[in-house]
Amino acid sequence: MRHIRDVLRLALGDLIVVGDGEGAEFIASINSVSSSEVVATIIKEEKKEEVLPRVSLFQGFAKGAKMDLIVIQATELGV
Repeated sequence: MRHIRDVLRLALGDLIVVGDGEGAEFIASINSVSSSEVVATIIKEEKKEEVLPRVSLFQGFAKGAKMDLIVIQATELGV
């Protein structure tokens, strides 16, 4: 809420893109902004196509902190 209100300075009627976490995206119009919530009306639904290629990582167990670093960097790369 703070980011929309104070950083992006979006106002009533501005359009935003929101996702449902399962691949669907929605274009919505902001109805109200408060310190605890943003209320918007969905205008249009857009299906997001899966980006190819799909990357997989096959990794043997490393000793010590090396495995932590491998997992962190692989996550940053989207594996």
